Parts: sequence; structure tokens; C-alpha cells
Amino acid sequence: KLQLSKALAKIINDPRDTARCLHKTETVVKQRLYVLVLGYEDLNDHQQLRYDLALQTATDSEHQLASQSTLCRFEKHANGEQAVQMHEILIEQFLASFRKPPKKNLVPG
Repeated sequence: KLQLSKALAKIINDPRDTARCLHKTETVVKQRLYVLVLGYEDLNDHQQLRYDLALQTATDSEHQLASQSTLCRFEKHANGEQAVQMHEILIEQFLASFRKPPKKNLVPG
């Protein structure tokens, strides 16, 4: 609904040859995010989860999802600058969820 996965996928440098890829960048991002939210931190969990129909539906995929090795190669291309940009998107979304931006809360001490 908020298109966060789409915004995050635009930031990630995906060096794969799109003509030879089965999985779009946004689909891979959704797959990884949704599985993390479900509590599966390890990439080895994807070997079985890639066939999960509910996860395929959630990621708008009509076929099996990315494998453990595809996700591993994909994650290795991330860098610090991209992480900062992704955090900025999430912070902007958080601030946009308020009618007025929250005041800075200074922690005593």
C-alpha cells in the first residue's frame, strides 16, 4: 500500500543482467523483507520458503521465488550508502504518518 518495497528496490544497485533474471529486484526485496518479518533470518530458510504459495502471492510472483544462492549474491552488492538511503526512506515514511512531525524528544541524562 505504501510502496516501500518499490522505493527500496530503486535504491539497491542490482548488477544482474535483467534479460537473464527470473526475479525482478522488487520481488527479491519483497521476498527478503517478508521472510524477515515472519522471523526467518537465515537465507537457508529460503530453500523451502521459495515454494510457499502464500509468500509467492504476497510478492506478486507467479512462480517459485529466488533461491538461497540468488539472495546471497544479491545481498553482497549492498553497501553503506544504500543502507543510509533506505533508512532515510523509512524515516520519511514514519514522519509522514503524523499530521504534524513529532517534536524532538530529548532524553535526560
